[in-house]
Amino acid sequence: MKINKIYISAFGGLKDFTLELSNGLNVIYGENENGKSTVAAFIKAMFYGTGKKTQQLSTSIRQKYTPWNGDSMGGRIYFEHGGKEYCLERQFRKSDSTDRILLTDLQTGVSTETSESIGQKFFGISAAAFERSLFIGSTGGFLKDDSAQSELSSKLSNLALTGDEDISYKQVAKRLESARNKVISKSGRAGSFAEDAQRLSELEARLTKADEDACRKAEINANIAESETKLSALQSRYTELKGIIDSESDLKNREKLEEFIKTQEAFDSLNDTLKLKDGSILGKPFVAAVNFGITKCEKIAERCDQLKLDIEKLESSIKPQSESNPEQIKAELQKLNSGLISLSAKKENITSKQAECEAQLQNAKSQRDTSDGKKTANPVLLLLSVISAVLIVAVYLWLGNIAAIAMTALTALLLVLSFVIKPSNKAKLIKMDKIVAEKAAVVADIKNEKAALQEKLNELTAKINNLTSLLNTDTAVKAQRQADLEEKLAALQTEQKKKEDALNEVLLYYGRYGEACSIEEIKDGLIELSDKTEKQGELKLKLSYLKQDIGDISPEEAQKRLLNTADTSIQNDADFETLKTEFEAVSSRISALREDITASTTELRTAFKASENPEDIRREIKLCRERLISKKAFCDAADTALAVLEESSNELCQSYGSEVEGLTLSIFKQLTDGAYQSLNVSKSLDMTVEPTNIFGTRDIEYLSQGTTDQAYLSLRLAISRLISKEESMPIILDDSLSQYDDKRTKTAIKFLKDYCESTQALLFTCHNSICQDAEKIGIEIKRPY
Repeated sequence: MKINKIYISAFGGLKDFTLELSNGLNVIYGENENGKSTVAAFIKAMFYGTGKKTQQLSTSIRQKYTPWNGDSMGGRIYFEHGGKEYCLERQFRKSDSTDRILLTDLQTGVSTETSESIGQKFFGISAAAFERSLFIGSTGGFLKDDSAQSELSSKLSNLALTGDEDISYKQVAKRLESARNKVISKSGRAGSFAEDAQRLSELEARLTKADEDACRKAEINANIAESETKLSALQSRYTELKGIIDSESDLKNREKLEEFIKTQEAFDSLNDTLKLKDGSILGKPFVAAVNFGITKCEKIAERCDQLKLDIEKLESSIKPQSESNPEQIKAELQKLNSGLISLSAKKENITSKQAECEAQLQNAKSQRDTSDGKKTANPVLLLLSVISAVLIVAVYLWLGNIAAIAMTALTALLLVLSFVIKPSNKAKLIKMDKIVAEKAAVVADIKNEKAALQEKLNELTAKINNLTSLLNTDTAVKAQRQADLEEKLAALQTEQKKKEDALNEVLLYYGRYGEACSIEEIKDGLIELSDKTEKQGELKLKLSYLKQDIGDISPEEAQKRLLNTADTSIQNDADFETLKTEFEAVSSRISALREDITASTTELRTAFKASENPEDIRREIKLCRERLISKKAFCDAADTALAVLEESSNELCQSYGSEVEGLTLSIFKQLTDGAYQSLNVSKSLDMTVEPTNIFGTRDIEYLSQGTTDQAYLSLRLAISRLISKEESMPIILDDSLSQYDDKRTKTAIKFLKDYCESTQALLFTCHNSICQDAEKIGIEIKRPY
């Protein structure tokens, strides 16, 4: 990786600042407070951001480098990586999460706005690890940071042994231990194993409860089955007893049962004759609907006849007339008008007579419908009461007062019963039907007479109209009459269409019952239908009354009861009172059994609503125990694996330590001109050294500050080289040689020039002596400040 150019729009004290960089070692000179550390901080902030917010100014990079004049911080870095050129642009806002980061591929021109850590993507390490490897400050030592140190240690060990920096013992161990703790925690009281153990305990308790519920349900079901068996036997006896007891009332209602059956048969027979083609039964509404249709047709026919008369009159008035004597026409008109008045008076008389006869017919129908059809008194009982009265006198004379009183009471009873028990008066019913038929015939004759009279009136009116037109005709009137004629003809055509439609509608509706080709045929059929529907209504009303008397039963039930009453053994031998007592006992026992069954069924439905199937719980217990065994085996295996990983880790640390130590010692010897013969690096990156001609190792902290800086610079360069095996990474040195004396500085400059033949390094300094030493060995000094 190589940084080609840096542009700062505003960052700290720098504004509109540009720095061009080259390969190898770049020495950037500037006096104190000129912005050397600002550029180094800018590079880190561009790739990694400024980190978390803090109130300490020394550690808050964003707050520390915010321009005093209020300008927005931002800039660009042009760099190469993996054979491609990029431009990284960043606008610093309130925090890393709100910064606008734009990465542009300069070869394709594609720009991508992202919020990810660009440093992690291109350098392959975190910000903390970057500060402890590629970013070297004025003191070469390390600030303690366990996470960064662990990250570097992991990368170094993996690279040393496998060449793959993504393999980490600590990550594997951490994941394995996390997975193991999820199963069984360190305390043993948490984890899925403890949850399953708790679950097993709960399932065993639930199984006990489920077994108890299953036993109780079996007991209740057995009780229900036993009760239902008893109930079935009792219901058979109940039906038998009820049939016998019901026959007692049926004996009393035998005549009504017979009458009900006969009436029902007559009603059914009549309905068979009133069936429509679709199988339904017609009634008075059907007759009324047909009559309405006929009336509608007749009214339309009347309008058509009237229109025809009007048309004939208009046609006659328009046609040329032979010369006539006006006086004769007037005399004829006077005569015709007299006849018209006479016929109108006669029509009014017939109309009055028709209304009177229709009222009489309606009254006769009402009397027939409301009459009970029974005689005023029972002649047999009345005759018996008369005979009893005669006997009273004889008994009084023969036996005395006591016997006469008894006979008097009997006579009174017979007399009362003669008016209570009344037989049907068939003669009266026939007479009333005859009266109704006679009245209906009279009404029909009057209607026919009225229709004939109306026809004469229409003819007379037509003649009068014709004669009148003869007297009033002229040219203007004829023109008007011609227009009226055309209007009447159109109206006649319309009415004839209505007449045809109405006739078809009536014929179609009546056709549901029978075939008819004209209104006259339908009228003939309606006479019979009207009588039948009247009879239908009478029978229906009678059936309704009879049903109320016998208990609203069906004809089949009535027939069955009538047959039962024919069983003489039941009528004569059955002890109804004993049977009634037994019937009540059986009914009571049936009710008690039903209550027991209902209570048991309710208990099954409610008490065991939440009960579970024991077999389901047993299967779940089996699965739970199998999971516990499996999880225990997994934890044992995980413990074994962790132990093996720990042992392997120790061996890995020894392996990567030798490579880091070797490279660090090589660099350290070059920086110190071979003053030290050995160097050791611990796992925590602490160092001990041994001078060339002096026996014994010493901790690095016992050496001078300059030597300590040389040692840590050696370690940092070694680490940088090791973690940059795939692609070299630029090294940033912020006044890292400030503690060196002149000799050490010259040695370090020469070493860095050679070291950076394949690596880019940015050395920021404020010392002229360092610049002079660099220039002497051919390094160009950059002075952008």
